[in-house]
Amino acid sequence: EIFEVAYKETPSTVNPDNVFPQEVVEIDGKELTLPKLYNFGYTLDQVIDVDYYVPGCPPPVKLIENLFDAIKEYYTTGRLPPKGTVFAPKKTLCDECPREKPEKISIKKLLSPIEKNPDPNLCLLAQGYLCLGPVTRAGCGAACPQIGMPCRGCMGPPDNIKDTGAKLISYIASLIGLDEEAELGEEGLKKLLSQVKDIVGFGYRFSSSKSIIKDKRGVKSTIKD
Repeated sequence: EIFEVAYKETPSTVNPDNVFPQEVVEIDGKELTLPKLYNFGYTLDQVIDVDYYVPGCPPPVKLIENLFDAIKEYYTTGRLPPKGTVFAPKKTLCDECPREKPEKISIKKLLSPIEKNPDPNLCLLAQGYLCLGPVTRAGCGAACPQIGMPCRGCMGPPDNIKDTGAKLISYIASLIGLDEEAELGEEGLKKLLSQVKDIVGFGYRFSSSKSIIKDKRGVKSTIKD
């Protein structure tokens, strides 16, 4: 399906002979190879064993320093952190975000950062900006929210969240029209929810390879074998 779209169906593609990339092609007696294209993306630890994780896109300098501190300790004491350690805090990004958080958040309208400048002090989610802070691991110092951009989730989820997208959908659904369900009615709530454009793509931008959606599709959970 990916090849059909990329090499046949896009308006800018001219490919009358239906030529598609191959894993092995011989040209002038020399063999050229390409990696196998799977039906779904895999995380690194679904392909090989991973000793340690340094999350982020890119990883913040502080977290890289944490890794090097562990390496230095190994050389002085011979001890290493347990395999699988994530060199980042276990709390969520909201816990380290300096923006003011109201006791209760009720979203009446979802906004895009290009629509208006957010209040520089108030929680972005409370203002109606779709922010992944509640479902994202801390460690970046809330770099994006501090400059008025909602978190996109590049640090990945904290340990207690298995599926970022599912948790985000559940969380946002609980905030939209909070305390106003009776006034809004079913149609009003549907209208509010319709403001969420491509919630699956947004929620799984950095985590689709470990999503329950992948499991439901019957995709093999690992290719280590």
